[in-house]
Amino acid sequence: MDGGGIPRNCPPFQESPRLAGPSEELIRLMLLGKRGPLERDGKIYNGIMPSWRADLNDDQIAEVLNYLLTTWSPQSRKISAEEVAKVRAETANAKLLPSAQ
Repeated sequence: MDGGGIPRNCPPFQESPRLAGPSEELIRLMLLGKRGPLERDGKIYNGIMPSWRADLNDDQIAEVLNYLLTTWSPQSRKISAEEVAKVRAETANAKLLPSAQ
C-alpha cells in the first residue's frame, strides 16, 4: 500500500529506477512480467511479477502505470493506451522477462 515493497520478494516503488526509466520498459514489464532475482540498493529480491497481458487491456495497463508514476515517480509523464498497444504488438510472441540486474 505504501510502495515500500516486500522484503526479499518485491523491491519498493519509492525512488524506483524502473519508474524513472523509459515508458517502453514499464509497459513491457506489465505485459511480460518478470522473475527474479534482481538487486536494488544492495538488496536482493527474488519475486515474480506476473504478466498482465491477458488480464488487462491497453487502457487499463496505461492507467495502472500512470497511477504508479503519479504516486511514486518525480517525473510527470503519462503513458497512453496507444503506447501500450504498440509495445503489445511488438511483444506478441515474447516470453516472460528473465531477471536483469
